Amino acid sequence: MNMKISFNAFFAFIVFGANFAMSYVTSWHLSNSHAFLTSLLFFFIGELIVIRNKVGKLLEQHEFLVPLIKNLKLENKFSEIIVLYALRAFKKITAGSVTVQKEDVWNFWWDCFSRIKNRWVVISYVDNNEAWNMGWGRGKTIFIQEERIKNGCIIERVFLVDTEDEVEKIHEIAETHQKIGIKVSWCLKQHLFQNEPVKQAYNEIKTLDIALIDDSWVCKTFLNSKRKVTGAEASILEKDVQNADLLISEAFKQSQPFQFNN
Repeated sequence: MNMKISFNAFFAFIVFGANFAMSYVTSWHLSNSHAFLTSLLFFFIGELIVIRNKVGKLLEQHEFLVPLIKNLKLENKFSEIIVLYALRAFKKITAGSVTVQKEDVWNFWWDCFSRIKNRWVVISYVDNNEAWNMGWGRGKTIFIQEERIKNGCIIERVFLVDTEDEVEKIHEIAETHQKIGIKVSWCLKQHLFQNEPVKQAYNEIKTLDIALIDDSWVCKTFLNSKRKVTGAEASILEKDVQNADLLISEAFKQSQPFQFNN
């Protein structure tokens, strides 16, 4: 029998019993003790309603998690992201994607990045002052990337820019990345959109800040027109993986190396 139906039936039985007891008590002339008992019954019914709502949410979570757990693929870390965010009661979760709002993006990025097994290739288009110039962008992100590289992971990043003048602004952070073992380069946005398949891939995936993880799943950071973060999504959907691969491959093909003073 469905767990939710069983619990609702049990709850209905308890409330019915409480109402019956209350009717019995109130059919008598209320003494002080009777009035106290009536108040107590009201209190217990109120608490039962609170418990019912909480248990109902737990049962919904259980019903959502069971098929996900059955389909877990231990070799693919995306499954861990699905279960982790389902347990945190995030609403925008499907069997193939997890979506978070702006306030959760940096923790979400950390959760995704810390689960790289072999390779993270990425186009970074977020505004420099939104990420790399912040303390978080210069501290924690460097630490976790360096840790992954020391554990054998490959990280490659192409910085997408609107103008060549922007290259100088990201030169310092690019050099910091290069020093810890990240392969870095830069690409003009206008050079990326030189063929129709790339334009179509962008229209479908809806962001230019995107990472392909272990060649099997995707982490997308959504940006507004000013390249400020608005949200993020991890996806294992085949179409997303294909579009990300196309965009990233083209960006690296059109990219140029930074000139560092060694």
